[in-house]
Amino acid sequence: MSQPTPWKLAVTGGFGLLAAIALLSRDWTIGELAALAGLALVARGTLHLETASFVGVAGAVAVLGVVGDVGVGITALLWPSPTLLSLVLLVGSWTIVRGVAGATIAVTTRADDSKWPMFLVFATVEVALAVALIARPTGSVRAAAVTIGLVLLVEGAREISHAGLSMRRERRSHTTAPTQPAATTS
Repeated sequence: MSQPTPWKLAVTGGFGLLAAIALLSRDWTIGELAALAGLALVARGTLHLETASFVGVAGAVAVLGVVGDVGVGITALLWPSPTLLSLVLLVGSWTIVRGVAGATIAVTTRADDSKWPMFLVFATVEVALAVALIARPTGSVRAAAVTIGLVLLVEGAREISHAGLSMRRERRSHTTAPTQPAATTS
């Protein structure tokens, strides 16, 4: 199975960090929050089309991620006048699904990846933030924006960490790979 190109993962993670900073930077109306969250999810899903490997079980999970991000994002964008409750249920539920899938992947691939505990922690934090988002449906728009921003911050950090670890792994494999002697022709 091919691994995603590290710089593409880093760009996707960087976009998530920028969206998080935007969400944390000011007070939003519910319409603005729905639009920004929707745009962030559509962009994230679209960027994952470029970074994901669609082979095997990981490919199936990648398809779920792309379709889910784009679907939830479009729903948030096209909802005529979302209420805070509908937005937090939509984004929170999808974040729980994505977090549970991430935790499952981290645990089931632990033999292949020594950094699996870090990815399990990222997934657990995402689920905890999503539960907090859903548990306070009558909270303020500001609180929802902060929580969604924190979710995007965690996801961006996970993707950037994954990119950094992939680049490190690639460098290590290049330096430890045996060199082949040049072929001689007689």
